[in-house]
Amino acid sequence: MDAGAFPQVFTQNVGFQCFVPSWFLWGQSVGARGKSSEEADILLELAYLVDQDWRDTWQRGHTAFRVGQHYRAVGDVRAAEQAFELALESLLISDAERAGAHASWSLQALGDLAREAEVYDLAITRYRESILQSPESAGGSFRGLASVWKARGYEVGYMLGQFEVLRERGDIEDPWLTQGAAQALFEIDAFDEAWMLIRGAPEAVQNTAPVLRIQGSLYERAGDLERAQQYYAEAIDLFLSMDPLQAAASAIDLGRVLAEDGNLKEALESYELAVELNPKAKWYWYRLGQLHLELEEMDKARYAFQQALELDPENEVFRMRLEEFSD
Repeated sequence: MDAGAFPQVFTQNVGFQCFVPSWFLWGQSVGARGKSSEEADILLELAYLVDQDWRDTWQRGHTAFRVGQHYRAVGDVRAAEQAFELALESLLISDAERAGAHASWSLQALGDLAREAEVYDLAITRYRESILQSPESAGGSFRGLASVWKARGYEVGYMLGQFEVLRERGDIEDPWLTQGAAQALFEIDAFDEAWMLIRGAPEAVQNTAPVLRIQGSLYERAGDLERAQQYYAEAIDLFLSMDPLQAAASAIDLGRVLAEDGNLKEALESYELAVELNPKAKWYWYRLGQLHLELEEMDKARYAFQQALELDPENEVFRMRLEEFSD
């Protein structure tokens, strides 16, 4: 399938201009299988959706989003932009539980494309829309905004002010608005401003899991490992009942700080909790393996590295670690 054909086929189907028959897409999928399994899988899903007459807005939007990811990865900016726009159109009218997050990610992707093209005003608009659509899903959009403002030469104080305005435009009680903005400031080393943003939030927001976690990061960065452990532990406790994947990420944070503080056994318990909560996170298994190595628990280290490699068979770091055991 040539590079220009796929976007045209996609547009014809999603735009309801003229339906390409599903048998054509099935044939294209077979032809793509030897070159790109990802493209073949997308074509198969397109074929299925053609048969379903594209009535499912969630499936249509999700497929369009995947197509956008594919074309962004291969460098076809025009096709990627077109697909993300089509995804957004469908996702915004879908009542599926996951539609809001994917709409936010579509807006973020459009913001990224605009930023890469140095169309900064459009990028800022897209990132803001992404954040307001789903603050919990918009971590990349917060970072994108900070990146654009930095590229324009704005001072950190300006960024803090803009994040405050954004928080007021949204819901100041939403902890993800505070967490995302503070995280973006943290990642450009604007630690004082991140603290100012957190302390400007309502007390109830400061004591939520997302904001406790970013406070742990700030204390860790300042070298206050005891407080960092306290805040990460509190974040884990709260996340466990609402978001196991976030609890797993916080457990990795806590394990890292415990290990740095010399508490290897406690760090091990934290890493074990992380892989229990998110067993598909390859780097969690790798970190667990590294800690088992440090504790000279070789069989357990080997097992953890094997789990990491099974999740990512092409990863040379994981492969090299396992090969060390065969020497």
